[in-house]
Amino acid sequence: MVALYNRRSRIGLVGSMVDVETGVWLGKDSSVGCGIDSYYEYLLKGAILLDDHELWAMWQNTIVAVNAHVRGEGSLYPQVQNLMQESQALQGS
Repeated sequence: MVALYNRRSRIGLVGSMVDVETGVWLGKDSSVGCGIDSYYEYLLKGAILLDDHELWAMWQNTIVAVNAHVRGEGSLYPQVQNLMQESQALQGS
């Protein structure tokens, strides 16, 4: 999780595919679609399950970048909205 996070783009997004030996992004596109959505999910769920403040900070930074740069038809993708609602509910906000 940390290695992927540390390789995010200058606008805070991760790519869709990475070479696991070199760490070079093979797919520089980013979305909340199939495959890459697990990265966002594991950041949030790992932070909650492990009570990990580093993962929580990574989730917060990542979701800000997603909200700013990954949009569909003028609104957030439903997956991101669901993750945000889950996050707020579990954090008691």
